[in-house]
Amino acid sequence: MAPQKSKVFGIGMHRTGTASLRRAFNLLGFRCLEDFGCWFITDLDRSGHLVFRPTEAVHAYDAYADNPIPLFVKELDAMFPGSRFILTFRDVDDWLDSVEYIFRVWREDWMASPDHRFIAACHEALYGSTHFDRQRGREVYLRHNESVREYFARRPADLLQIDMTEGCEWGSICNFLDVPVPDRPYPILNARET
Repeated sequence: MAPQKSKVFGIGMHRTGTASLRRAFNLLGFRCLEDFGCWFITDLDRSGHLVFRPTEAVHAYDAYADNPIPLFVKELDAMFPGSRFILTFRDVDDWLDSVEYIFRVWREDWMASPDHRFIAACHEALYGSTHFDRQRGREVYLRHNESVREYFARRPADLLQIDMTEGCEWGSICNFLDVPVPDRPYPILNARET
């Protein structure tokens, strides 16, 4: 596939401020889908496993964050050379509490969703399971963050890391993306959900 126009990708795991980041992208003038999931970059193979198979819809936006984006960092980097990547992260135990919450509270909604096959396949690809397992989640989370850091080790200018435990301000993102700082606070979404 021929290289495409560069993009901005939030590649932190879900529940690391990705909804806030999607809103921030739009406030900065980057077209970003704020609804849940970017399933149009994926498909299911004959066995029901998630695979990277972007449609023309991937060209409709400038920025992306949330599942299944973290699963396809290398593929997106190859498809959109010159892109920028933002790794959001937070304290691992707080993250696990948040993921356990959404597995407990939202599971029935996922199963009723038209995207339920993709959501289940995404969880299977991320965690090796469609059910919450704290130890497995911890290993996956830490491994993902480390693999991202290793992947960009020779290209530090292409990766911004934001520890959401410390909160987020516009400065680092705007510097990284070379855009002006908006005259409004950084958006905070889903803050009450733990």
